Amino acid sequence: MSRGQSTSRYRADNFNKYKGGDSGKFFGEKESELRLQTSLEDDAIDQKYGFNRHKEHNERVGWLLNMHQTEILDEDKRLLSAVDFYFIEEDGTRFKVSMPYRPYFYVITKPEVRQDVTTFLSKKFSGQLASVEIA
Repeated sequence: MSRGQSTSRYRADNFNKYKGGDSGKFFGEKESELRLQTSLEDDAIDQKYGFNRHKEHNERVGWLLNMHQTEILDEDKRLLSAVDFYFIEEDGTRFKVSMPYRPYFYVITKPEVRQDVTTFLSKKFSGQLASVEIA
């Protein structure tokens, strides 16, 4: 890999699969199937390059090569947001580790409408947001 070369994989075509017409809204089960298929395709590509997902609980030491967002299945077969971390060990062995995370964003509001915005977001995106907190 040359210096300054990015190995991250942005695929606009995969993102566009998720969009539903002009509204850009997701379509429940169909969208989940596409996300799962994309995740499985990414895993297959990673395996071809020697990056098998490390699942054991033993310690491994390696240099971090790259990372990118992904989705993984939890024990209940639900897709979770995660980050794939790509490593190489001293002997050249490659592996990746997937760590779940909860994406977040900040919304700045005027103090007098803070509670109204919190209530609106909670109702509007019920089932899609893990939590809404006031900091």
